[in-house]
Order: sequence, then C-alpha cells, then structure tokens
Amino acid sequence: MKLDRAGIESRVPHAGRMCLLDTVEDWDESTITCAAAAPDATHPLARDGTWELLECAPAWEGNGAWDHFIAFAWRSHDGRALLIAVNDAPHQGQCFVRLGGEHWRGRIVLLRDRMGPAVYARNGDELLTRGLYLDLPPWGFHVFDVTPD
Repeated sequence: MKLDRAGIESRVPHAGRMCLLDTVEDWDESTITCAAAAPDATHPLARDGTWELLECAPAWEGNGAWDHFIAFAWRSHDGRALLIAVNDAPHQGQCFVRLGGEHWRGRIVLLRDRMGPAVYARNGDELLTRGLYLDLPPWGFHVFDVTPD
C-alpha cells in the first residue's frame, strides 16, 4: 500500500508545510519506507535554524550497536535547541551522542523528551567530550528540548 502526501497529512498532526514526507512507499510491522525532499530555504525548519549531524560513539568497547544510531541537533537563531536520536535497528542499542557547541561548556544542560516523560540534567562539559548516554529499544527514539539550566 502506498500513501501520497494527502494520505499522510490525514494521518499525522503535521499538515501543510510542516509535513516533511512526500510519500510512504511501503510498511510492515518493523519497517516504514518513505520518500521526502529536504525543506527549501523558506521552510521554518531551514529558515529559523540549522541542522547538524551528531557523532555517535560506542557505549563500551566491543558494543557495535552504536552504528545503528542516527542523531541530529537543530538550533534556532534565537537559541532554542533540539536533539533527535533514533536507534534504527531491530534490537536494543546503546551509544554516546556528542553534542556540539561550546555554549554548553561549564553549564548544567536540561534535556526534556517531547515524545515521553524523560527529563535529564547533564554536565555540559561531559556532553561535549564523552556525550549523552542513550539506551534505546528497537526503533526507539528521543526528541529532546535542550536548554541550559
């Protein structure tokens, strides 16, 4: 079964320009295959901030699960920040995600998950060096608001 943009918009809360998917090509109980174009320069996600691919690192020596993680940071021009991390694997996975940006140095950083109840306070210096430890279930994800305390 294939969904076009109208079909997607009827099923998700993000309609119009905030819907970033063009088509859902196929899906089953463990996989969704989508097509999407990058937002153009007038889109709020591109116009009002910048995206950065973040480095994921092994949680411990010999644990290859980190290689299935994808993490991005989004920073608005007015200082708001998001951290999006996904375990793109059919098994539990762990990793460290290193946050960029010297503005976290010397501060306590609050991470509030927009998709669940998780709230963490972490040392900014540690987030820049070692990273944020994540342990996620298969296909698990976080969308954190990231703010200095």
